[in-house]
Amino acid sequence: MPEGCGTFVAMVELAKQSLFAGSRFPAGFVRLCCRQPLVAALPIIFVLLFYAPDRCLALAGSGPTVMAVVKASAVNVRSAPQKNSKRLFGLHTNDEVEVVEERDLWVQIRTDAGKTGWVFRPLVAVVRPEKKLPEITLELNNVPPGAGHFFTELLPSLQRDLQTYDPQKLTLVVSYRGEADAARWMIVLEIPFSHERYQRLKGQDVGDGTIDLLPYVRYLSGLLRYRLAIMTSWAEQQSSALAAMGIAEDEPVSCYLTLVKKNGDRLFLTGEQQGPFALFSSYLIAKLHGYAPFQVGSLLPGCVRDFNKFILPESLDFDGRRTTVAAVYDFFGFPY
Repeated sequence: MPEGCGTFVAMVELAKQSLFAGSRFPAGFVRLCCRQPLVAALPIIFVLLFYAPDRCLALAGSGPTVMAVVKASAVNVRSAPQKNSKRLFGLHTNDEVEVVEERDLWVQIRTDAGKTGWVFRPLVAVVRPEKKLPEITLELNNVPPGAGHFFTELLPSLQRDLQTYDPQKLTLVVSYRGEADAARWMIVLEIPFSHERYQRLKGQDVGDGTIDLLPYVRYLSGLLRYRLAIMTSWAEQQSSALAAMGIAEDEPVSCYLTLVKKNGDRLFLTGEQQGPFALFSSYLIAKLHGYAPFQVGSLLPGCVRDFNKFILPESLDFDGRRTTVAAVYDFFGFPY
């Protein structure tokens, strides 16, 4: 990505390590800000508009099969998503094929015989299964009396934002910490994580050592809208009513996505809304067995410039010994 695309700076404020003790939440709080004018970010916006939505559509359909039906009388199937790439074979009107991936104006398909290739999108009709609402369990931790209804009443809107073709069971944890020197309210959306599912969701162009965050943009966007709805509801209340529920005016609310493995290992991701896009920060927080909670920064300072890819630092030091980052490699099943 050209240097002129702007610089995104992530500022991480980690509280004392003691705050982690006995808690499922990190004490971290990340703010993402852009120092460059909007004009400098136009290349990013263009790519995200025309690249990311198609990637997300393909990812969302990675569970149930997405099909394509040929509309033209004859369609060339090519080796790459380019008109001048090699022709592999042909398809005809009403032929049905499986959709493997969608990218810009091209669709990668697979025939019943197992042959794959790329076809020009306008020549086929993509048929998607019906989206389903995810099951979300709401947990309220230390929430003052009377405040819980804000989170309960807006839960259906979060479900609608997160509907997909292959929904998972999610957990939304709202915690009130009551600390004067940090965000007192924290919302964490817990997402089950497995190597197998991640391998299905990640982009084919993403190598080992790089975390593809694009499959989780939908969750971040939905969570940020949920937080905004909560804060808007608070703003509509009388100050005295809010105070009675332990809520101050303009109360900050931090939010995290948490990837959770069956053994309890967790990675905390956060981000902010930048115009129409939900963009991950370039830091994550790891809470893994055998390690004190630690933070990891992406080697690409503004990882959002590269379509929400998080590039991990080296897992071994100069002497060939494992670093703490190696535990994150283990989390994703990356070799090192």
